[in-house]
Amino acid sequence: MNYINFLIILISSLIS
Repeated sequence: MNYINFLIILISSLIS
């Protein structure tokens, strides 16, 4: 499930 990892990284980038 690579897309889940991508979403986590993307959201993390938006938060920081």
